[in-house]
Amino acid sequence: MGHFNRISPIILLCILLFPAFGICDPKPEEFQAQIYQLQSQMSLLQQKYKSALMERDQAQSTLKSTQTFLGQRPYSPKLLQALNSSDKRSKSPLPKRKAKIRYLATESSDAQDMNLSEIMKKGPVLLALWATWCKPCVSPEEQAHLRDLKQRLSVYGIPLLSIGIDDWSKVNRSRERWFYPLWHIKDAHMNLSPERLIREVGLGLPLFFLRLPDGTVPYYLAETLSTASVQEWVTVAVREKLQYTPFKP
Repeated sequence: MGHFNRISPIILLCILLFPAFGICDPKPEEFQAQIYQLQSQMSLLQQKYKSALMERDQAQSTLKSTQTFLGQRPYSPKLLQALNSSDKRSKSPLPKRKAKIRYLATESSDAQDMNLSEIMKKGPVLLALWATWCKPCVSPEEQAHLRDLKQRLSVYGIPLLSIGIDDWSKVNRSRERWFYPLWHIKDAHMNLSPERLIREVGLGLPLFFLRLPDGTVPYYLAETLSTASVQEWVTVAVREKLQYTPFKP
């Protein structure tokens, strides 16, 4: 009996792997059913394996993004341009006290006088300068990118200031065409842009730049937005904001 217990597993293995020996030879239809069942199980395991790999890759990507936001990983944007922060001419001035500043929350809102300087002093803000005559500035594609950028920045409490720079009458006349909320400051591209930035890229539009509370402008973009540049703006803005409001666990 002891010998049988030691040999029986081997016999069972032979029956499973080598039915041709004639021991418990299954019928063809039963054999095909077993193969189909094994194939189905293998397919299911492969799907679970691929799903696990995708979840791992997504978790790694999320971890890298979080570390980048927190400044724990080095980051150099490919599309945004850096401005020399050590140069005094790289500072963005606050709006002049006598400057007429209008704010429209929605297309149907009445224009309000707003203290833009107080908003700029609280933390990083992203300025988007545009004009009614600048077709790339007001294209449907650009408006869509602006909405996406505004929504993503708002999650972190970072304002996107969309500022029209030409005559108020032109902005007010075609309200249905613009991205909201919007600000209006006549010649804002000349009055708010750092002197060094104007010398480097001129006064062309659209123009985006990140302004820190002390007036420093670490990055700018002198072209229309894209999906890639929107992501870069979110990343650099969050990193800069955390320099002023450090995360406290």
